[in-house]
Amino acid sequence: MSSNNAFIEIIPLGNVPIEAGCVTPKMCEIIQNNYNNSKKTLIFYNRRGSASAWICQDCGFFEKCPNCDIAFSYHTFPRKRLICHQCSMVEEISLECPNCHGAHFSTVGVGIEQVAHILEKKMNISVGIISSDHIKKNSEIPNILEKSDVILSTNLGSLIVDDRIGAVIFALFELNSSIPAYDMEEELYAQIAYIKKQQIPLYIQTFSPENRILQAIVFENFRNFLEILKTERKNFSYPPYVDFVTIRVHHTKKEMVQNMISGLVERIQSADLSETFFAFDRDIWEKSHGEWMQKIILKGRNVSDVLEKLSATIVKSRYISVEWH
Repeated sequence: MSSNNAFIEIIPLGNVPIEAGCVTPKMCEIIQNNYNNSKKTLIFYNRRGSASAWICQDCGFFEKCPNCDIAFSYHTFPRKRLICHQCSMVEEISLECPNCHGAHFSTVGVGIEQVAHILEKKMNISVGIISSDHIKKNSEIPNILEKSDVILSTNLGSLIVDDRIGAVIFALFELNSSIPAYDMEEELYAQIAYIKKQQIPLYIQTFSPENRILQAIVFENFRNFLEILKTERKNFSYPPYVDFVTIRVHHTKKEMVQNMISGLVERIQSADLSETFFAFDRDIWEKSHGEWMQKIILKGRNVSDVLEKLSATIVKSRYISVEWH
């Protein structure tokens, strides 16, 4: 299919052989064609941390958190279960799809290094990785582009412009749904619009080709896209309908993070939470630049009043940051 003279193809993944969660025969074909024509392939693998979704391979259904409208992530430790990476809600794993009653579930979302390894092994090509774990500054990106036949990138490489890129592939559309960010759809819309302007062939692999957000983006139905977002924001209490704040705590020592989170939680629980949704990380940990991180989220109409109880602690600590969304 095409839109504004930009070629876009949605690649359905039902009953397609897949390696490393996203490597398909079609992906390999695109990479090989580009390689044969002295072109590079840019693959976006928008996965953060250890998040992996639990998806029905028959119909593309995946469970979403009723608090956050974000896909649950699949966890195996200390037992198999689904966890929301925004509010930490836990859901038991269903072995029967509530949508189509099928039983062919699969986890999607492996480490970016594993995807790179499979591609290099299968195709005898060089794969460069662009992510916050692999580069320290954006000035390293041109060198990766120069040395690589395939560039495997997180959103960090979303503004890459290079005439040598022959195609862009979104490795798996569903991975965007498991990222704990309520405005991920807007980021995706802007990212795809940016690629379209460059007139680069774009391929989107997905288990749910009929997804309303995906269809609105591909067919540039901006009005429909906004209506979907407006409804979701209102139903799940996101801006502009309410205030939304993330409090992040970071430290090189896990126990220090736990102690600070516990202190903040105790103060929050003493506030009036009648109009505020409140949640905090329990079993979810992130690590970046040698520091452990956990978060607290607040959504509602009196978030400022709740933050007032924390102001002295937040101001005094360099290990606590507040993000207004």
